Amino acid sequence: MIWAIDFDDEKLSLLQAATGGEICTSPFKKEFPYKCSPVDDQRWWTFEDKPEHAGMCGRSAPLYNDYYPVCDPDDPGHACCGKYGYCGSGPEFCGCASCVDYGADPSLILKEPIRPERKVTWYTLASGEGRRGRCGPMAPHLDGGPATCNPDDPSAKCCSNGGYCGSTKEHCECQGCVDFSKTPDYHWKPVQWWTFAENSNHIGKCGPGAPVLPSGKTPKCDPDSNAPCCSQSGYCGNGALYCECQGCVDFKKTPNWEWRRQVVTVVSSSPSPNAPYG
Repeated sequence: MIWAIDFDDEKLSLLQAATGGEICTSPFKKEFPYKCSPVDDQRWWTFEDKPEHAGMCGRSAPLYNDYYPVCDPDDPGHACCGKYGYCGSGPEFCGCASCVDYGADPSLILKEPIRPERKVTWYTLASGEGRRGRCGPMAPHLDGGPATCNPDDPSAKCCSNGGYCGSTKEHCECQGCVDFSKTPDYHWKPVQWWTFAENSNHIGKCGPGAPVLPSGKTPKCDPDSNAPCCSQSGYCGNGALYCECQGCVDFKKTPNWEWRRQVVTVVSSSPSPNAPYG
């Protein structure tokens, strides 16, 4: 039958007749090229749900009803999830190594993991600039603690020692890096040195002469960084002037070093109220 929607009546009888049949439950479904979705519920973001989340997909996207959001397999223009976490069409969204074409294979909607097994403690695509993709003690804190990386996201499962999520050797295999796919319950120790999260103006300062941390403790130097030593003048660095001088502290060798607080007694030079003048 050949028909045009322009010739349909006010009740859209032709349109309903053509689309109202339950193809996926019909005994003749094998005769149709249409591929049915394996789920009955919606698992993708739309403008009606939240405009700022519309089109986001994958493991880095904000959850949709507690599921990792996918793309609508019945939307030809947005059926594929691209490598940057957005739904679309064409080679950029459907043809890359990490792309997922839900239109060609709707069963991928059920490919595990379809939801995280633990509380979300990582920043998502919806997080603001300066937070999205950040992790570790140097990144802005999330819910009162350091942000992690999603262990289910193959492209952003590791936290580099510079505080960014990724999957390269620089993110997963460096000194100070954390691979959350291997250690998903990893927790950073309380910060004992100045970072961007606490106060960027104090980064690199250490020792009794440096501003105290928010915890009230004297700041040290990060033993896993390129500046593990505190010089006599109160700055973190490396080399003889920072690590080998008298009064220097090498936290790589002595990570548990603590400075003793000096109690200073202030003696007033003012005369006693009962002292005679003269």
